[in-house]
Amino acid sequence: MSDNWLNNILGLSDGTTVKAADGEYESPKGSVGFSLFPDGTSVKAAIDEAKWSKDTNGRERLSLRWAVIAPEEYANRKVFQTLWIKGVDPYELEKNGEDKAIAKRDRQRMMFGAIDTNAGGKLTELITNSVEIKDEHLMTHLTNKPMVIRIDKMVPKTGDPRNYVAKVSPKNAAVSTPEEIAKGKAEDVGASKKASNRIVDDEIPF
Repeated sequence: MSDNWLNNILGLSDGTTVKAADGEYESPKGSVGFSLFPDGTSVKAAIDEAKWSKDTNGRERLSLRWAVIAPEEYANRKVFQTLWIKGVDPYELEKNGEDKAIAKRDRQRMMFGAIDTNAGGKLTELITNSVEIKDEHLMTHLTNKPMVIRIDKMVPKTGDPRNYVAKVSPKNAAVSTPEEIAKGKAEDVGASKKASNRIVDDEIPF
């Protein structure tokens, strides 16, 4: 049980386990009523909801909801994040095969490790001690812990553009300035696809 649980959360495909002691992880770049965040916007935020959720086939993934703290322009905005850290993302598996699905799971586990590190590292301690992580653990140890997240924008070949959490950093990392935000907004005006956007084939690239 203990080895399986550890591998299901922090184990990577190369046989190592996630180590995110510096509290920073950046995903590789891929090619409601609110407008999207400009690509590359960094904000201070804290998770206000963390739980396991299931897709229509009963497969579990980690669902996080971030509440933006700063800059003031985006205060109280919500950002949603899904991490497939127990099993592989079934949609990635179907679309791109096992190798890419496993690689994506590795990246999402590293993201999870960095989030937990910035939140105090308690979940990693529990997992290492063979504790099965439940919703109450997630809510206790991940919520209300400020950190900085970078929000990128992807433009799929079909469907609408959308934001995703591309990077997590310690709470003392820089957030986007008003000038940077204004510039990002200006670049988005009248352009649905910019070279600075993450252009991928329907899937968030990590």
